[in-house]
Amino acid sequence: GTIASSIGLRDNFPVLSATLIRMLAAGGLLLAYALMTGQLRRLMTGIRSDRGGLLALAGGTFTGPLVGVLLSLVAIQRAPVGIASTLMSITPILMIPLVWWVFKERTSWRALGGTLLALAGVALIILF
Repeated sequence: GTIASSIGLRDNFPVLSATLIRMLAAGGLLLAYALMTGQLRRLMTGIRSDRGGLLALAGGTFTGPLVGVLLSLVAIQRAPVGIASTLMSITPILMIPLVWWVFKERTSWRALGGTLLALAGVALIILF
């Protein structure tokens, strides 16, 4: 996804426009899925009945996909793809100590292994 985004952002394509295109495509696919599986009515009922949940959903949508994707596309456009991808993939490494210290939870060997595997994948992409 990072490499495809870097190709799409060539020639200083506006990052905000690229983010909008990604969000509209994702929203359209989710809507099509809800229609095909017959879950659209259930989704709309849930949205209407739980205003607090809707506010939480709106806040999460703004901070995660919108701001997160926007900033990742800025990084991809302004830095080499390998460096931007590496920096974006260190989130699990930063989260493991945070989980230990803040939430007092132990991290499983499976989570540590998955983190190392993800980093190895990024390293392979950068090297080749």
